[in-house]
Amino acid sequence: MLVDLILKNAKIPLKDRIIECGIAVDKGKIYTVAKASNLPKGSRIMDLKGNIVFPGLIDAHVHLRDLELTYKEDFYTGTCAAVAGGFTTILDMPNTKPPTNSLSRLKEKIEVAKKKIVVNVGFYTSYVSSIKELKQLKSYGVFGMKLYPYDQLGKNVLEDDGMFINTLRANRAANLLTLIHAESPQIIDRNEKRLEASQDYSAKAYINAHPPEAEINAVKNTCQIAEKTRSQLHFCHITLNKSLSLIEEARVIGTNITCEVTPHHLLLTKKIVEKERGNAVMNPPLRTLPEVRGLWEGLIKGKIDIISSDHAPHNLIEKKEKMEKRISPGIPGLETTLPLLLTRVNQNKLSIFHLIKILAENSAKIFKIRQKGQIIPGFDADFTIIDMKKRSKIDSSEFYSKAKYTPFNRFKTVGKPIKVFVNGELAMEDGEVLLKPGNGRILYS
Repeated sequence: MLVDLILKNAKIPLKDRIIECGIAVDKGKIYTVAKASNLPKGSRIMDLKGNIVFPGLIDAHVHLRDLELTYKEDFYTGTCAAVAGGFTTILDMPNTKPPTNSLSRLKEKIEVAKKKIVVNVGFYTSYVSSIKELKQLKSYGVFGMKLYPYDQLGKNVLEDDGMFINTLRANRAANLLTLIHAESPQIIDRNEKRLEASQDYSAKAYINAHPPEAEINAVKNTCQIAEKTRSQLHFCHITLNKSLSLIEEARVIGTNITCEVTPHHLLLTKKIVEKERGNAVMNPPLRTLPEVRGLWEGLIKGKIDIISSDHAPHNLIEKKEKMEKRISPGIPGLETTLPLLLTRVNQNKLSIFHLIKILAENSAKIFKIRQKGQIIPGFDADFTIIDMKKRSKIDSSEFYSKAKYTPFNRFKTVGKPIKVFVNGELAMEDGEVLLKPGNGRILYS
């Protein structure tokens, strides 16, 4: 047997130990994982020099923009940012312009994306009222429906419990996961009107308009409705200890709920907004130090299922405080997530085995991304190769993303992806993206 590629001198974290082995790859799939003496011959051999091999990382919460928002990001720059950051699979949110809320718009987005992407990309839909349309979207491969609390992509659903219940039941009948941005529409709408009246468009004002009780109320109500409808729900970017407690209570009684946090909510507090201003404005906003500590405790205890970047790029002008226009919330995260978390591993604050679960394995299971998230024979040959000791400093001016800003600028990190393989092809090496636009794959659920 002659396979396409042999990766030798690899170290793979497996359950509770790190094994030294090699990986044989053939036709874009993992052929076998074995000691060097048991590997087949390969057309190509690459020496990984004892570096750590993760399954290709998965980011289930990414805003790739494109379409009418290419000035913020496009499918090529966004997926280059992904592979540079160690991610081989990403799921794109539907609040694009135009939004992904019909089969025709999904097909339009896919046609544009498949000519530009360099990693594996799947898509969500936003709210659709037609059961027929919902079934068509599901059959065409969307990975879930994202519901937002306070804009045109589903505001009425989360404001009206009856509509919300009907939507969850329809999604359950279609075997479609529902994703929730947990903030109370009533609280946010009231606060937004106050901001408009005061014409205060500062970063501080934005944070005050999105208080903790908006998240807590939304999580509590959603958990109660999920119990009634026996729906599968995923909470995006949870920021509060009380939210985690409510989710745990719902899980105890059998409600099918998962949740995620972001690196910025794990590592930053709202104090940094005084320095970074608009560059540290995101939605939901940053919280206090006790909340950050509580999220870390929840992560270590397994209360948090995955970490997602919520990569949400904007033009720099949109991040400036202005008298006449509100700051656009969101930061780029695809290129900073892994180095920041590897630094915590090196500080003995997070295990490498847990990191793989929350950045790859669990996402594949929750979102039913087939043949990804683990290094086992038959799965896709997606790998993220890590130099655990490589020291770097985050510099947003070097991002592949069009969004050249981050509140993590100048943060020192230890540990970095040095090679990435996507479907058996070397996609990134030493920070350089090697694949051409269109070499990525569209994923279908």
